[in-house]
Amino acid sequence: MELLEGKEHSIGLVNLIKVLNLPAAGWHKYKSRRRAIFGKAIRELHGRKTTSDHRLDIQIRQSTNADDFMLVGRLVPNSS
Repeated sequence: MELLEGKEHSIGLVNLIKVLNLPAAGWHKYKSRRRAIFGKAIRELHGRKTTSDHRLDIQIRQSTNADDFMLVGRLVPNSS
């Protein structure tokens, strides 16, 4: 998948767990725990630069599905 500058890409957290093939864990069942665990990872990634000198803008937002959140990210030109 090609990531276009400024275009938002999103995935539900339950689906992300499946795509990443994470080993089974109790926190996968709970919406609030999924948000907390992925939130820790996002704090590490948010604002990082890519090799193409773009900045990562990553957030967790409420999904249209009330039972899950979604990870939303986009590439932003680095303004240094």
